[in-house]
Amino acid sequence: MNRQRTPFVERRVLSSFETAAYLGRSKTWFTDHANRLYETGFPQPLPIVGGYDKQAIDDWLDRLGRGSEPFDFDAAWTKAANG
Repeated sequence: MNRQRTPFVERRVLSSFETAAYLGRSKTWFTDHANRLYETGFPQPLPIVGGYDKQAIDDWLDRLGRGSEPFDFDAAWTKAANG
């Protein structure tokens, strides 16, 4: 019998436990801080599938890391170069 192996597929939808781990936190911390996270724009669980979209989490982290406005590297470089 020739059995096909299931190819490895990186999952995009994470459980709450996986989401907490992805953020480097415990599931208890994630549960305790969920409302505050949502207030800051953290993605809500997806309807129907009930997990968290990893790409949406990455997008949220990117926005959080650079502030609400995209950082203009060209303008910053020009300003620094011109004193």
